[in-house]
Amino acid sequence: MADVTLEAMRRSLRAKLQDDAQLIAPDEVETNIEDALRQLNLDHPLLQVSDLAGDGTADIALPTDFLKGYSVLKDVETPVEDPPLTPPSILDVQDDYFNYEDPSKPADEQQRLRFRCSAPQVGQVVRVSYTTEYTLTETSSNLDPHAYLAVMYQGLVLCFRTLAARFTQSQDPTILADAVDYGGRSGQFLFLSERHQAAYKAAVGIGTPVKAAQAMVDWDIGVLRRADFIWHPRRSR
Repeated sequence: MADVTLEAMRRSLRAKLQDDAQLIAPDEVETNIEDALRQLNLDHPLLQVSDLAGDGTADIALPTDFLKGYSVLKDVETPVEDPPLTPPSILDVQDDYFNYEDPSKPADEQQRLRFRCSAPQVGQVVRVSYTTEYTLTETSSNLDPHAYLAVMYQGLVLCFRTLAARFTQSQDPTILADAVDYGGRSGQFLFLSERHQAAYKAAVGIGTPVKAAQAMVDWDIGVLRRADFIWHPRRSR
């Protein structure tokens, strides 16, 4: 969504906060948006697809947005032809390729794709799918509609938690006479935070954890000589 910018996200977030009293500062909104974007990148990285040109060697530079320590290769497909003359195949990461870092290359070419047993010929296209980060700047972003909503919801979660913490720790001298109201407002902000946390999880496809199955059975066991079990005393059965 090229029309989504950092400034547009700020406006949308403040519109949904309805913070007419300006209880949350502009720099706090900024920080919460940045943290929301980081959380999205941890929970649901952006999946990209890129075509790489073979050069007759078994070593090809990966795209510049393939990030060290973060990006993961998902699939490598070769050959890719238009029109297709040979059926393409998805290579196996264990047997056919791996990615590594070559510090002797220029900074934007250090992340490499290495083929184990073959070398794409000059003009042959290798199609790779990989994960990378969502970005959001003052002028542009690569957020799709689901990612936009996810950042928005998580930003609201963090803003409401900020407000809840503020009322919990307020040093206002009137708090002694109005303690119940302060506690209630803090609880309301936490409730709103939880509601938007559920919306965030739905936007990124995080389901509710499934609890482990369990069963309880009451056994009426007679103990010899009226003795107690070590973990089941008679008096409690």
